[in-house]
Amino acid sequence: TFLAPGLISMSIIQQGFSHSSSSFMIGKMQNTLIDILQAPLTAGEVVFAITFAAVSRSIVIAFVSIVTFYFIVDLNIHSFFHIFMFTFLGSFILGSLGIIVGLWAEKFDHMASATNFIITPLSFLSGTFYTIDRLPIFLRNISEFNPFFYMIDGFRYGFLGVSDGDLNFGLTYLIILSFLTWFGAYILYKKGYKIKS
Repeated sequence: TFLAPGLISMSIIQQGFSHSSSSFMIGKMQNTLIDILQAPLTAGEVVFAITFAAVSRSIVIAFVSIVTFYFIVDLNIHSFFHIFMFTFLGSFILGSLGIIVGLWAEKFDHMASATNFIITPLSFLSGTFYTIDRLPIFLRNISEFNPFFYMIDGFRYGFLGVSDGDLNFGLTYLIILSFLTWFGAYILYKKGYKIKS
């Protein structure tokens, strides 16, 4: 019951990132990014479309995972609001971050290094499999700076009604981070970072 929300949230995070980053990476490899660049769309519209595509994929994965886990463990929904908000914010942030990494990466090895050395460690060290109360104070303080901790903690609160961190701070932190990551992706795409000669 404790692990299921963490596992679902971790898959939401990873899929949100992989959707947008692989969209740009495959576009670079197959030389199809020119179709997006020449379309009569503004940079903001393109970045919003790809980010919301990542969000849509994450929401579908969340729904399928919740239904699947419902038949395996005793999942009770405590707050639909928190489940939706933390699913949306987590996938939006990772979708925007995926655009940034997709623009930066020149080959699949670069994208894999971002996944293996940033996304996966941050998601594993965010309380997916444990409560941060079990950590020493020093590591607990570090965990409270990890945005993935708030994504998973808030999502888990939606099922269990119990959280390790401050939910209001987590929401505020993730909302600010969603604006920053989206704006970063927007600026890089608008400038044509590594996609325009």
